[in-house]
Amino acid sequence: MTTFILAGIAEMLVHAFAIMQLWNWFVVPSLKAPALTLVPATGISLLISVFTFNPMDDNVEKMLNKGIGRSLFDSFAMPSLYLIVGWILSWFM
Repeated sequence: MTTFILAGIAEMLVHAFAIMQLWNWFVVPSLKAPALTLVPATGISLLISVFTFNPMDDNVEKMLNKGIGRSLFDSFAMPSLYLIVGWILSWFM
């Protein structure tokens, strides 16, 4: 159980880092908005989770069936892909 809690915290921080970095790469230069730090990005990530949470989703059961290693990979793969694509796009800003 502790492992899943730590994995959830790590996933939240990775998503927050991706939001922060993408914001700073694109929104700050384009809209002259203030830079975003990790704490507000974490809050935005949590806010997005509130609006996109589906209690009928069986993600917990899927996580338990796949194992912690595969679940962690799935949790980190998409934010990492977003950061890679964002980094490449930031070259053209």
